[in-house]
Amino acid sequence: MGGTGIASPDSISLPTYGTSKWRAIDQTRATISFRYSRINADLQNESHTTATGRFGNLDLAIPLKLHKIVLGISVLPYADTDLNYSLPVESNLTNYQEFVTNQGNIGKARLSLIWSPMSKLGFSFEASYYFGVITDKYQLSFTNVNYFDSDHEIEYRFRGPGLGFSIDINPIERLALAGFVDSKPSLKIEKKFTSPVSNSSSIIAETASFPIHFGIGANLRFHKKMTLAVDYSSQQWSNGISGVSSSNSESNTITGTSNLDDWYHVGIGLEREARRKRGTKFLSRLEYRLGVSSTGIGYKFNNSTVIQYAAHLGFGIPYSALNRFDFAFVVGIRGDKSKHGAEEKFFGIEISLSMGEQWFQKLR
Repeated sequence: MGGTGIASPDSISLPTYGTSKWRAIDQTRATISFRYSRINADLQNESHTTATGRFGNLDLAIPLKLHKIVLGISVLPYADTDLNYSLPVESNLTNYQEFVTNQGNIGKARLSLIWSPMSKLGFSFEASYYFGVITDKYQLSFTNVNYFDSDHEIEYRFRGPGLGFSIDINPIERLALAGFVDSKPSLKIEKKFTSPVSNSSSIIAETASFPIHFGIGANLRFHKKMTLAVDYSSQQWSNGISGVSSSNSESNTITGTSNLDDWYHVGIGLEREARRKRGTKFLSRLEYRLGVSSTGIGYKFNNSTVIQYAAHLGFGIPYSALNRFDFAFVVGIRGDKSKHGAEEKFFGIEISLSMGEQWFQKLR
């Protein structure tokens, strides 16, 4: 559905954001997902293809009081980076080529408490823990034989807690509105600098935080089986990862910001719900979803913002009354060869499995 879902109610699948909507479930439920992507990069003088597969989300929701209080546990990817580029540098002394590699990922473990004081209103209070490693590698290749090539590596290890909040409301019967905010986490960062040239390695401990992450969404059922969803989410990454040095109180930036940009996502999508009557043909029992999206990926190239455009298609396939497989396909393009020096076409698949059972029953 165009990457939407903040305000979309679902009694089977557990959405990643807007966890207050988890109050719609009738029993203990779990959702696990996997992702595969294939990217074809077209550069000025060459092209190459990469493919990656990875774990997506693991979510568990336990109703403590039906449609009133729900306990949620999640492990999900927070940020992934796999960036490679080269820059020609001219100086007064000599010219050289700088090769930069930025790779790694950050995960997020989350504990949510969902509370619904009334049928049309829900809240979620979230405690999170962030963890992960990102590595920057720099290699300088000199054209002048009087200079030796050099390289160095900076490894960032992140860990620390954060807080979040989400809310949803149904102002009228067929309309749902929702939003979420993840506040700046309080992170500890170990920065390890390694230089084979100088045969040295040093570790610096610092404190830092990620930018606030927020999103809003709307979900409108305009027909008995048809739903329209619209989402917007954003994170101000253009200032990089801000922090305070452990040795003084001056504000600083842990990583460089020359190529960082603000991240945002806008999506719009449609869903046709399945018919749940017995005896319904298989194709009528599927849920169909489609949408489009526009995303600012959070990086600049040649000092120009890179925008990603994508088309989305999905199917929900029930394998019992309250369990479902969901398949999502996305194709798109990002970058402009004339502006950024590169253009990427990509294809992705996400598969999720949602299942549930009754954990707590009243004793007679």
